[in-house]
Amino acid sequence: MKNSILFLVASVLLSCAAFSQAPTCPNNQIYIHSGNSILSQQVPLPGPAIAIMNNLPAGSGGLASGPNLGFPAPNPTYWTTSGGTYWYYNGAGWTNTTHNTGNGAAVNIGCGGGFMYNLVGGTGQIYSYNGSGPGTLLVTLAGFAGGGPYDVVCDMAGNFFILKNTAPQSLSMYGPNGVLKCSWNLAASPISSAGGGFAIVGDKVYYHCNNTPAFYAGTIIPGNTTITFTAQAAIAAPSDFASCPVPIPTGTTIAPNGGTLSCTVPSLPLVAMIIPGGIGFPSNAVTASSLATCNYTWSGPGIIAGQFTPTITVNLPGIYSWTTCTGGCPGYSVTNSYTVIGQGAVITPTITAPICMSGNAVLSVSPNSATNTILWSGPGITSGQGTGTININTAGLYSVNITIPNSACAGTASVNVLANPTLSIAYSSLTVCAQNINNSPNTITLTPSGAMNYTLLTSNNYATSSQNTPPMVLTPIAPFSPNAVVASNTLIGSNGVCSATINSNFSILPNPVIAVAPPSASVCQGGNFTFNANGAATYIWAPPTGLNTTAGPIVVANPAVTTVYSVMGSSVGCNSPTQTATLTVMPIPTVNITPGTPTVCYGGSIGLTANTNANIFNWSPGTGLNTTTAANVIAGPTTTQSYTVTVSLNSCTNSAVVQVSVIVLPNLLTNVSQPVICSGDKSNITVNGASGYVWSPSTGLNTNAGPFVEASPASNITYTITGFNGVCTASASVFIEVVPAPAIVLSSPESQICAGKSTPIFVTGASNFTWTPSAGLSSTTGSNVVASPLVNTNYTVVGYNQSGTVICTQKMSYSVIVVPMAEAKVSPSVAICYGEKTTLTAGGGNTIIWTPTTGLNVGNGSGVVASPNVSTEYTVDVSYFGNCNGYNTVFVKVNPNPEVTAGRDTTINLDQPMFLSSSGTGTLTWTDGEEIMCRVCPNSQVFPQRNSCYTIETVNEYGCKAKDEMCIEVTKDFSIYVPNAFTPNGDGINDEFLASGYNITDFSMDIFDRWGEKLFSSKELTTGWKGMYKDILCEVGVYVYKISYKGLDGKKANKTGHVTLNK
Repeated sequence: MKNSILFLVASVLLSCAAFSQAPTCPNNQIYIHSGNSILSQQVPLPGPAIAIMNNLPAGSGGLASGPNLGFPAPNPTYWTTSGGTYWYYNGAGWTNTTHNTGNGAAVNIGCGGGFMYNLVGGTGQIYSYNGSGPGTLLVTLAGFAGGGPYDVVCDMAGNFFILKNTAPQSLSMYGPNGVLKCSWNLAASPISSAGGGFAIVGDKVYYHCNNTPAFYAGTIIPGNTTITFTAQAAIAAPSDFASCPVPIPTGTTIAPNGGTLSCTVPSLPLVAMIIPGGIGFPSNAVTASSLATCNYTWSGPGIIAGQFTPTITVNLPGIYSWTTCTGGCPGYSVTNSYTVIGQGAVITPTITAPICMSGNAVLSVSPNSATNTILWSGPGITSGQGTGTININTAGLYSVNITIPNSACAGTASVNVLANPTLSIAYSSLTVCAQNINNSPNTITLTPSGAMNYTLLTSNNYATSSQNTPPMVLTPIAPFSPNAVVASNTLIGSNGVCSATINSNFSILPNPVIAVAPPSASVCQGGNFTFNANGAATYIWAPPTGLNTTAGPIVVANPAVTTVYSVMGSSVGCNSPTQTATLTVMPIPTVNITPGTPTVCYGGSIGLTANTNANIFNWSPGTGLNTTTAANVIAGPTTTQSYTVTVSLNSCTNSAVVQVSVIVLPNLLTNVSQPVICSGDKSNITVNGASGYVWSPSTGLNTNAGPFVEASPASNITYTITGFNGVCTASASVFIEVVPAPAIVLSSPESQICAGKSTPIFVTGASNFTWTPSAGLSSTTGSNVVASPLVNTNYTVVGYNQSGTVICTQKMSYSVIVVPMAEAKVSPSVAICYGEKTTLTAGGGNTIIWTPTTGLNVGNGSGVVASPNVSTEYTVDVSYFGNCNGYNTVFVKVNPNPEVTAGRDTTINLDQPMFLSSSGTGTLTWTDGEEIMCRVCPNSQVFPQRNSCYTIETVNEYGCKAKDEMCIEVTKDFSIYVPNAFTPNGDGINDEFLASGYNITDFSMDIFDRWGEKLFSSKELTTGWKGMYKDILCEVGVYVYKISYKGLDGKKANKTGHVTLNK
């Protein structure tokens, strides 16, 4: 039973959750009101419970599903009450109608048939609401004095059902006027004092109470006044149920043979049907009248049979209405109407006939029932008079008259049958050439007759100038056959709508295809050539120039110049494409040889060129020639020789002759004063045996002509001397060897060395080397020596190159500086505490480097500051400008610091005991802070009267120290702690809801359920709620607590909140 005490939270409009949706009715769902959510539970079980929204108004009481009562909302929609007003779901959120429910406790609601009813469970008052104004008291039902579950379910006619689960139990149905219509007894339904709702889905009644089990279902059986309930599986605990309005029976009327009266349908049946609905009726289809318990009362203009039954027969158009009732409890009145349509008494015959005819034809008419009288008229009826079908042999106008004996129904129809035309075709010729080649005739004319209009349909091997307008000119089209083919056509002639066809043929002849062999040829000037043609019956050649004839397949040609001949062939009146044959007249080639009087030195050669327009060559004799078949040849005879060249162009030949003369060569003698020289020296060279001389190359020569030269080359060289007597020359060569002068390059990785050390010295640029002085050297010869002098020393090296007795030299010096060794000195090793610093020093040179650099302020210099995190050995590198290094080390030991923790900062109330609790290593002493009972104790009690901080210090065996601080805030704020959940399941853990605090007086605590009913009270801080109400453990849910108390400051405090009871 819902309580009338509600926590009401006003809200004008609540937003819609992302998954909210409006109901669809009818359905097999119970809508469960749970907290601020609506769940959709499918019945009968098992069935899923799906959350459809979670945004009910705060403090909402009751839930209904029904019509929107004219508000801008889905239809149907959800309804609830909150703050004493009606709320509806608008499709996106909740809207307050601002209409008062008439009673803030009337939170059990149901909706249907244009009305909302809300019940006060403690008094039995029923309030009615139609969407305008506040809810008004409709009736007060007897026997309602608390307990439940109570709820309201409506049907679509505005009746409402009330379930009463206290003794005496009942399910009652009341009309919209509040008058009792039906009542059922409840069997096997446990009496309960509270519950979560009641719903009717189909013929099933469902309710939820606070017993175990809690969910029950019973079936309403027509004619049975008792509903027997059985326990169902558990569902989500509701605070209310809602279900769709219960459907009610409705009526419909059918006309099995159609609803139209005519000459062929003078009467027809109408059948009344009841569409089931409401409680106690099956949802499947039922036979006509099976639900009715009253007679069927019909009204209408032409009822001839069946009054007071579900089926009547009528013979007049008009509106036919009926009324009946469904008996039992509840009972409903059902009514419906149907309109019958009437038509006139005119028969419209339909004649089926050809539009056009040739010879005989058949005509028929409908309707052609054997009982009808049928009379035909027309010019050519040969049989069938008096029946629905006649045969005719003449075109013309035919009529038919149909009457129905003993009836006013009659009708007439006519049809005009036309005659088809007679066609003929005339051709200008029955053959045609395929193509208009060389004026071949390739069109013919077709002339039709016998009709007014024509259409010519052609085969695909020719085209027509017009398909519809005579005469039609026919022309063959590609692709063309190499053989004669038959072309066909169909001529369609028409006179208006009537037409006839005729077929005809003609022949398409191929144009001959000829070939000329060969298509091209050539002859030397003055020669003859024969051409052959084939592929046709006759031929014509042109031009006649040089031909022996212009007719026939074979001709002989002898033109003076190149000529192109044309030939055309003919067969059966069709000409071929023109073919051509080209005869090229080739000229006799011209030829001469250059040079005309060639001369060559003995052992030499000369080029001879045949100047001609020919392309084939033959030289003879071949003696001294590099080739005999080219236009250009090289001739190198040892004695004077005559040569003949024969040339050919397109098989036409000609020749020419030339003589080559041979001259004797000169003999050269040379002399060299010095064949080997140093680079930069000179040598004299002379030559004789010719009348003139040329020297090459001229590099290093004082002149390049004459019998005497001075040579001073930079490198080895061979000179060539060319001597000449007239046009003939001879040559000789002289080799001068040049020994290169040394180009010494000295290098060493170090110009300075530490005392007692050595350095290599490298030299390049000559073949041989000697070194002085020998002191400190590993060797006095060679390109690589090692110097280890005791003092600064300047070394001299002589490099030389030699060829035979010729020697070329160069001298160079290199100094080695000797530097003394550095001696590293460093300060003594030292110990420090972790985090401290110390200074380290070093000397013995002018460059000092420290490693590692970890913990050092700098990595070089004579003094550094060290602060390593761990013990570290440092190495010092001392040198003179990075040379002659010396090394030493120093050790810095890092001792650990002690550890100490004073404790975390805290807040206490004034006069509340407080203990300091520190921890750490070494000797601990409290150095700062007031009211400390023992300063050398790690754990000591303090008595602060104001905010204070306390410092603890420790010293370890290395003398290293550490400190820490904690602070205490002193207040007079004595608060109270309230948990938000407990589990009274008897397991000894969190079984009781208790508040706790320090210096708390005047304590009181009250516990309420969601409807405001007080469940528990306590005046003691140590006495809590164990989740019981009247010795019964309460349901899992959220409850409200209200606590008041005084703190140390004497001020009164109140605290209100929610606590969750779990199990």
